[in-house]
Amino acid sequence: MNIVSTIKANMSFYLAQAQILRNDIERQDYKLERRIRDLENYKKADGEGQRTIFPDGLGRSGFMELITTSDYQVSGIHAIHQSDEVTTKWKKGDKYEPNSGSGTNIPIINKTVRAIEDGILVGCLTSSDKNPQAELVKGQIEGIKPFAIKTRKNSFSYGGFEKTVQEKEQFKSSYPWVENPEDHVIVVSGRNEVIGNFDEDTGLGPGGNWYEWGTRFVDDVCTISFNEWMRSNKQKDLKQEVKDWAFKYAEDIRLSYRPMIDQLDKLERMVEDISKKEIELTIISAVGERSGIEGKSLRMRAGHAGFHLPDKRAIHIDSINKPRLKAEVEAFNEEYRKNNVRGIVISNSLRTESKENAEWLESQKIPFWIFTQNTESDVARRNGDKVVELPKSTINYPIRKIPEYIISPLIGLTVYDCAGAGLLKIMKRTVTDEHPIN
Repeated sequence: MNIVSTIKANMSFYLAQAQILRNDIERQDYKLERRIRDLENYKKADGEGQRTIFPDGLGRSGFMELITTSDYQVSGIHAIHQSDEVTTKWKKGDKYEPNSGSGTNIPIINKTVRAIEDGILVGCLTSSDKNPQAELVKGQIEGIKPFAIKTRKNSFSYGGFEKTVQEKEQFKSSYPWVENPEDHVIVVSGRNEVIGNFDEDTGLGPGGNWYEWGTRFVDDVCTISFNEWMRSNKQKDLKQEVKDWAFKYAEDIRLSYRPMIDQLDKLERMVEDISKKEIELTIISAVGERSGIEGKSLRMRAGHAGFHLPDKRAIHIDSINKPRLKAEVEAFNEEYRKNNVRGIVISNSLRTESKENAEWLESQKIPFWIFTQNTESDVARRNGDKVVELPKSTINYPIRKIPEYIISPLIGLTVYDCAGAGLLKIMKRTVTDEHPIN
């Protein structure tokens, strides 16, 4: 089955999405300026006055906010991912910052309602300023109007309440910089109701990937602009700063497009390879704050494509499951590993743990694919034509002088999403099919 057209169509959509996001940012430059200025209120401090931001999201949105949380932390901002396995409780002065494309995600809506009841500031990333999530944020100072959310199988009703004068004064006292709560709704294009009703046969539908990719674009632009603003002693024009970085990101995607189009045959062969009926286990290795999230995102799309059953599994190898997974694989005979197991290694540098994982796959005679910028690595050279070279970014922005903390380009996530589109195509599935929890 020829899936090059599917992958190429998705890449074209991402290229167009970068320009759409530039327009989103220019249209909301005053909101983004406000959001960036507000970050200063959450800088790490001593004593009881410490304020905390709680980024949140489920699924791929949650993956994107894990990266944002990490970037906030190394930028000197006190941030805790709301879904971390720690017991957290917000207090007056904190901020809850969920990411929900649909604006109807019940767990996120429940937390938002609770935050508003507790008098906690809520800001959000979402795909429309008219969905329930956005409406809650816009009306949070006054209270909540009764509303209902219908899912495919259930309906959830929420009773409304009005804030008392005392509660409004308390909110103003805790958040004196908040003038208009509507400024805390950041709209990111990307879902099909926003940028077009794309056919799931040619996309990852219903547009979810473009949305989450877009939130990564916006969050990166905000984090870089915040760091540049602080380094200039708050002298830089923030509106212009976010526009400049949005242009740089869009240009980076444009420049990366052609080198990836030239390698579509490799992406096609990889998708066809791991989709073979006899391939029962695909091991995905991706290490670090960003590559690790990209690996988990690819693992999620593999699950959508049907890689979730005992005889067709995709596993993201990590420090917790590595000993068990290695023992399982090493118990297979060499012929089974060669014919029934595949590997995917995602790493820009292809050093340290990623290199070790690649060499382990190699030692076990498991055919594997590499996505990297370091095609000169010994293990990449030995892997021949199963290496996809990721373009080197024009953006190389260290948040601090430690190499692993770098705002990375979005081309890697684009490539893995497009590979995911190919998986859906070849397995004849869509992301709106019913899928077991995995």
